Amino acid sequence: MRKPRLLPLLVLIFIAACSPRPPEIQPGVTLTPAAAAAPTPTPEQAGLTILADGLIQAAQPELPLAFQVGGHLLSIDVQAGDQVRKGDILARLEEAEGLDSYQSAVASAELAVLRAQQALANLDANAGAARATALSEIASYAKALRDAQYQLENYNMPLYLQGLDATEAFKQMKAGLDAALAAFDPYRYYPADNPTRRSLLQALNDAQAQYDAAVRRLNLEYDVQVAQARLDKALADYARYAAGPAPDELALAQAELANAQAQLASAQNDLEKATAGIHLIAPSDGTVLRIAVAPGARVAAGSPILVLLDAAQLQFHTTNLSERDLAVITPGQTALVTLKAYPDQPLPATVLRIGWEAGASIGDAATFPILLLLAPTPLDLRPGMTGRVEIRSEE
Repeated sequence: MRKPRLLPLLVLIFIAACSPRPPEIQPGVTLTPAAAAAPTPTPEQAGLTILADGLIQAAQPELPLAFQVGGHLLSIDVQAGDQVRKGDILARLEEAEGLDSYQSAVASAELAVLRAQQALANLDANAGAARATALSEIASYAKALRDAQYQLENYNMPLYLQGLDATEAFKQMKAGLDAALAAFDPYRYYPADNPTRRSLLQALNDAQAQYDAAVRRLNLEYDVQVAQARLDKALADYARYAAGPAPDELALAQAELANAQAQLASAQNDLEKATAGIHLIAPSDGTVLRIAVAPGARVAAGSPILVLLDAAQLQFHTTNLSERDLAVITPGQTALVTLKAYPDQPLPATVLRIGWEAGASIGDAATFPILLLLAPTPLDLRPGMTGRVEIRSEE
């Protein structure tokens, strides 16, 4: 049997090994048709395409969530990957002691608000009743004033009272009566026919008559003043309620309602804090990234229970773009991102900004991350997906 000939095969292998290989495109290296074989790219030239590897990241960092108080974890109401809305309950602790007292305080405050609102609403009805009462009093006190004025005008005033103020006349007549009484007192028990006693008794009787006349006049004037004051008050009451509730009563009712509402807000806030102590509430929309504990576990206050990620806005961050290419990259430039998950569906993107913190070096050059905003797409994009971006420098 003849052995196979190996010489032609060895020749072919040798020829292939000696053939020049096409240049590899490294991330961050720019090539043009005229300078494809150049060892060092020149980013400053117009019309260059800059390549870099990178990965998708969420615009917002991960958000660990924890209870404000410790306790036994009653339940986890979500799973990793679930989409949640702001305000959703994510997990629960066992029922906290004293929660009923907070609920009772809210119920009492709500009742106080309802009563204050009813009192404010009743002011209109009360104002109508007050107007009716004032009108009735106006008629009654107006008649009393007319009667008192008639009595005063028709009082037959003695001459000794005329020209004197009623109060001054009363004082003078009172002084005269006191003097006459003092003069008569020593003769009080003298015989009735004693001339001095008779004279002093007559003077006392005259002084008493003058005093009585002064009192009568003073009372008549007082009756007029009282009737006038009552009529003025009734008129003021009517004016007070003529346009609706009295301003001071309205202000008081409004202040009481505002105070009741403030008390309700405080009670509701206390209840929310107590409820927040046993309910883990989503502070914003997002995706449950991972769960750290299982139901039944004892958790401490502030210990992360799960991690939430806001994946509504995704960005592509480069990982190996050389600092040599930064001079031709500016915010607003358009780019194409090709992900490994979707190699045939490049995504339009826009340069947002250049990161400030340098990354790992490539050779003698540092790398800086470029942040790109991805255009909306129906593709299922997730943080951590990797790919390559092509950034076309401006002409």
